Amino acid sequence: METQELHLTIRPNPVREQMQVQFELPAAGALHWSLVDAIGRRVVTGSTGRLPEGAQVLDLDLGGLQDGVYAFVLVGEGQVGQGLVVKE
Repeated sequence: METQELHLTIRPNPVREQMQVQFELPAAGALHWSLVDAIGRRVVTGSTGRLPEGAQVLDLDLGGLQDGVYAFVLVGEGQVGQGLVVKE
């Protein structure tokens, strides 16, 4: 099965507390996400439940997270998206 890339828009970036991730889901499905620190540890994880096809927005609270640079990774059924997040 070929993996489709999800193009993510992460706002604001840098983020202080609230972060929004926007993306287009080409097919309905459940997604899992994680924030990965600079040494590869998953420091925060979550899932969406089943989402319909189309435009999607995830609202995430990062207020308790240490300042730093993280990779945001979003994985679904044959779909993956990632982006860098700067937490201030």
